[in-house]
Amino acid sequence: MWNELLSETRAFGCLRNPESIITIVGVPYDSSSSYRPGSRFAPQSIRDAACNIELNSVLTGIDLEAVGFNDIGDLAVALGNGEKTLSMLTNVISNVLSEKRILSVIGGEHTITYGVLKAFRKDVSYLVIDAHLDLREDYLGYRYSHASFNRLIVEELGLHPLYIGVRAWSSEEGSYAKKLGLKVISSEFFEDRGISELVNEVRQLLKHIDKVYISIDFDAFDPSYAPGVSNPEPLGITPRKLLKVLKELVLNSGLRIAGFDVVEVNPLKDPSDITSILAAKVIVEISSLELIRSGLHTSYFQ
Repeated sequence: MWNELLSETRAFGCLRNPESIITIVGVPYDSSSSYRPGSRFAPQSIRDAACNIELNSVLTGIDLEAVGFNDIGDLAVALGNGEKTLSMLTNVISNVLSEKRILSVIGGEHTITYGVLKAFRKDVSYLVIDAHLDLREDYLGYRYSHASFNRLIVEELGLHPLYIGVRAWSSEEGSYAKKLGLKVISSEFFEDRGISELVNEVRQLLKHIDKVYISIDFDAFDPSYAPGVSNPEPLGITPRKLLKVLKELVLNSGLRIAGFDVVEVNPLKDPSDITSILAAKVIVEISSLELIRSGLHTSYFQ
């Protein structure tokens, strides 16, 4: 049984509700981390943070304390075996998707997104919020790496990412992205443009696919907002602006969130749990947007 691949944990927000439309899955995996390991501790750190903040949504006014979370625990990762871990993750996510709930995955390193997306059909677009392209052919001879997983997604899954927040890449990655015509909204462009212009830009780039999977690598945010990450880069984007753009995309532009993840939070490098708290709030906010879009709740601000 697929649920035997999971281990029980403290529930997100300390509110486990098996009937909730919001499903939480943790993936405490960081075996390919190359700079600052520790993101394997993020699923529980983010859950703990969620237990100690208010669960109302700033964007919508929804109080998720009344909704709760179907937190099914953490994937029991295969230590030292990335391929097996990703295969197990795909198995779990495939079964979760059959339940037609709002999917939220908490990493772990960014490699887990490959395992999650493998469970989806190709009728989704892929929006990745990240400081890096992660398009290397391999990293130190290993393909299932946080620095090369997007190459796997492109070549094996046939999904071309739309990037927001990029500001760091190798010449190999830059050439590959240019060759494939991958779309990149840099952190500078994102911060210099208005909300409406950014929303129009994203909608045009996503074309006619209205279902999107969103992957948020927390190193996309400027380190002043999210210092606790495994591969920090200066000159990042701001969380408030990203959430405003997502709000407009979901509530006013018809974009449906098929699922999302938050990855690369590193509690070992996170003073005062700043980044874990932000990650918990981002999960609350994005979940609330999809709750309203799906008609399950009405905004308190309307």
